[in-house]
Amino acid sequence: MDRICEYCNKEFKDPSKLKTHLRVHTGEKPFKCPECDKYFTQKSSLNVHKKIHTGEKIHKCDICDIEFTQKTNLEHHNRSLSHKAKAGDTTENEFKCQYCDKTFPRNHHLEDHIRSHSDERFYQCPECNQKFIQSSHLRVHRLSHNGDKPFECDICDHKFTWGQDLRNHMRVHSGEKPFKCPECDQSFSLKNTLKIHMRMHTDEKPFKCLECDYRCTTSSNLKIHMRFHTGEKPYKCDDCDYCCATSSNLKEHIQRHHTKDE
Repeated sequence: MDRICEYCNKEFKDPSKLKTHLRVHTGEKPFKCPECDKYFTQKSSLNVHKKIHTGEKIHKCDICDIEFTQKTNLEHHNRSLSHKAKAGDTTENEFKCQYCDKTFPRNHHLEDHIRSHSDERFYQCPECNQKFIQSSHLRVHRLSHNGDKPFECDICDHKFTWGQDLRNHMRVHSGEKPFKCPECDQSFSLKNTLKIHMRMHTDEKPFKCLECDYRCTTSSNLKIHMRFHTGEKPYKCDDCDYCCATSSNLKEHIQRHHTKDE
């Protein structure tokens, strides 16, 4: 029996694995969830998905008692820095930044970090000329040009260009929030979200407007603010000529002027 994929020439020893693999190319999803309208290419993926409806969490951490629906989520949790700290498994960072208190386990990590202080951007995209502080950021960015999203969630239909984005997304399903604020009781699924949250406690506002004295905690807030200087109004109403600088203003406009009372 021919065990070579007709689409990509990949070889399989087991005919059943070839049959499952072919669904990647054909898009066939024969396994339907009885509770919702989602379909899956493999029965095992369906079984994992069904735990969302049942709330079943059979994989438990031996150190902090957090439970997960999937073994892969538990394995990722065990590798997290916050989990290693609880287990007493920490490695001292030897390379310290001369501009702030951050330390790093490797020198090249420190060198990449120092550029964030100087805003030097050595890595330029050949497609659009956008520049980046770190080469890893450029690699991620270049995937956006070809639209390649090889990392797919087994539970829902989301696809990602980078493996780390998929791992972060899986916390939506697992409910894991490993990054805890040391100042209050809030926890977060993403380290960057915690970093932004901490600015509320420290009153740090690293993003400064070049036109006025405005400062803010996130680059997205600065981007919105700059529109008041440039006059840019990218959000347009489909029903009239109204334009505005923010999506929230557009939503408010539609509700006030174009939503009929029921």
